[in-house]
Amino acid sequence: MDRSKIEALKNYYNDTLYNRTRVEQKIDDDYYEDQFDVSDIVLEPVTVMRTGKSRRLIDGPADHIITDNPQAFRRNLKDNKTEDEANSKIAELLNTSWLQVFKKQNPNVYKQFVKFLLLRGEAWIQMSHNPDFERGKSEDGLPIILRVPDPIVVFASPNESANGVPEHVILWYELTPFIINRSFPDFQPKLGDRDQKDTVSWMEFWSPEERYFEADGQTLLNDKNPYGFVPFVHKLSGLGTEDAQGRMERLIVGRLKFSRDTLRRETAIISSLDYTIHTFANRGFTVQGDDMHPVPPDFWEKFVVGVAMGNELPPGVTVTRSVDALPEQQLFQYLQTINRQLELEDPLTLEGVPVGSSARQQDMTTTSALRRYASIVENTEHAFSTAMGMGLKIADTVPKQLPTELKGINFKGNYEVKILLKAEDPTENDRKVTLGSRLYQNGEIDLETNHVKFQGFTKEQSRDIRKRRIVDNLLASPEALQIMGQSLLKETGLGGELGAGGIQFQPQPQSPSEQKRAQGEIKTSIGREMIDMSLANKGSRNPPVRV
Repeated sequence: MDRSKIEALKNYYNDTLYNRTRVEQKIDDDYYEDQFDVSDIVLEPVTVMRTGKSRRLIDGPADHIITDNPQAFRRNLKDNKTEDEANSKIAELLNTSWLQVFKKQNPNVYKQFVKFLLLRGEAWIQMSHNPDFERGKSEDGLPIILRVPDPIVVFASPNESANGVPEHVILWYELTPFIINRSFPDFQPKLGDRDQKDTVSWMEFWSPEERYFEADGQTLLNDKNPYGFVPFVHKLSGLGTEDAQGRMERLIVGRLKFSRDTLRRETAIISSLDYTIHTFANRGFTVQGDDMHPVPPDFWEKFVVGVAMGNELPPGVTVTRSVDALPEQQLFQYLQTINRQLELEDPLTLEGVPVGSSARQQDMTTTSALRRYASIVENTEHAFSTAMGMGLKIADTVPKQLPTELKGINFKGNYEVKILLKAEDPTENDRKVTLGSRLYQNGEIDLETNHVKFQGFTKEQSRDIRKRRIVDNLLASPEALQIMGQSLLKETGLGGELGAGGIQFQPQPQSPSEQKRAQGEIKTSIGREMIDMSLANKGSRNPPVRV
């Protein structure tokens, strides 16, 4: 693409379309770094005391609403054995390799994505192939590279697909020549008076047809896009709204924007209280004499301060403390009111603070807190689902990038996968587990559906569980016990002493207490029939709702 057109697009996005958005994001960044200005409300000699609350508003939810066990699923195009085998291989590769490796990256890409959604109001994922990966020769690492760039350096077309893939993307930021030389060894920056450690301007342009890389005004790459699509995924926080003018600053909104004044008030009152208490704890002395008895010149040489120390004051001289009062109770109540307002944005349960008098009440509060971020989690799952599909397509498109585990699979254009990243909800999990077990016992669903949909297992884990259950049932059968018993007798040499018939092994009968528990409180057959009828179509108990 012509560089002048890229430059014109970049200038339009930076100076016009995203200008106000970037201003708001930089203001939020000052709050996140706890460097926002309070000089107009915290005056000398009070020292500004930072609390770090702004960072906790972003980092706290990101550490709790994303699971440590992401799962991937792939939808069948057709219900046949070939598709089932392909889906199993793809899901196993994603679950055991790709998703786990991405989780181990520094920083954790899942949590980093959520942090950008909360802080910037938007987040991006960039996918590319790994040039060091080659099937059959060098399969260390993954065939794809996943990055979560800072949205503040990404400028893209506002026209996007339903999956958040824009028409074109421009990345524009600063890099050191050392980093650029890793991918482009022949690059030589126009240093002039600058040092090699100084950064240079880096720009990328991606469209479905073309890609263009430039560093320090020098074109490094200008060729066809090898993927055939824009390898970027864009999602919003959902905290903004779209207006008729199409203003991006109304659509892209971080969670700190409408808490800035509250955070300023918290910093101001904390600073004032801290200064007052510190001054009281380290207060000085005021010494005053009367008209007839001035303060002696050597008074301070003889005056001592300490535990169990005493002083004899000269006649007419009085000593008082310079500060004799702590902050009023109303100031602490005001601080508590501010903290309460911030707790509505930052639920205490997400910081590990006990709430309520029972475990169930704690779980209900946690559930309520997690639901505040439902849109954030959904957008994150959609973004990584699209990104993993892009990764499979890149690996299938670029020569020798498809891992050995997937060699021979015909994707047939189906690169759609579903990624689950939502953290476990204790109350919801209990309800689903109970419902799944009841439906399975009533014969309304099969065991695999119970495992996958209600118990949280993958299809591969469900298959392994069913295999082990078959083995356990076989080993627990009387026939298996008989065979193992006869084999044991032969090994110990006791078979001849017991005769040709050997010994008959039977399962150990239940104890009287076990029989009583199994019998329950229902004594008659008609009673057992009635209880079975009442439980046959009974659904699961709905969780209590807070009022």
